[in-house]
Amino acid sequence: IFIDEIDALAPKRDETYGEVERRMVSQLLTVMDGLKSRGRVVVIGATNRPKALDPALRRPGRFDREIQIGVPNKAGRLNVLKIHTRNMPIKKEVNLERLADITHGFVGADLQALCKEAAMNVIRRVLPDLKGESEKIPPEVLAKLVITAEDFKAALKLVRPSALREVLIERPTTRWEDVGVLQELKQQLKEAVEWPLKNPKMFSRLGIKPPRGILIYGPPGTGKTMLAKAVANESEANFISVKGPKVLSKWV
Repeated sequence: IFIDEIDALAPKRDETYGEVERRMVSQLLTVMDGLKSRGRVVVIGATNRPKALDPALRRPGRFDREIQIGVPNKAGRLNVLKIHTRNMPIKKEVNLERLADITHGFVGADLQALCKEAAMNVIRRVLPDLKGESEKIPPEVLAKLVITAEDFKAALKLVRPSALREVLIERPTTRWEDVGVLQELKQQLKEAVEWPLKNPKMFSRLGIKPPRGILIYGPPGTGKTMLAKAVANESEANFISVKGPKVLSKWV
């Protein structure tokens, strides 16, 4: 038995004001306890809000195991892209590894939507050549139905990553050339941020662990934020600007 969005059926009883919801939670707990032996019945629940579930459900004897499905990493995104594009006519110039590199925060559904949008872009381009008179598509038009790297680039403008929806994503336009002087500091940032992100295999081969955090300090107006934007842009990383008080928010 698969119960999707189980948080709607079994919210926390302390935070629920309605009597109906409380009774539903109690009934679900009673029914789960009624399964004396597993036999041929397995109950699986799914939720994207585990903190909203009643804690009485999350104990051995009811839901014994908790499995977290996280946001896929680069290798996971590449696998998902390969699956969604295996039946699509794609030009050789389309680099799926590069696409997996830049799709930070994309989950499986986002990558599926990305492939779909790229295909829709091709159809929009070829649509003027199609005539409604014939049901069959001419071979010369079919030959044009090929997805290019430009189609994926256009699709990336429309599809937003689900895992980063709560946070404002800004792609900085600042480059190293825009930052005057500070040559030594720029070199340090390149070695600490840009190199490990662009050449991770080299670092793992040499057994070097790159720094996890960097603190830039100095008086106002000396270019601290500008340097952070430049290193984010040059490293092709997401740039999330967070003010001090926002750190107290659980969403950041």
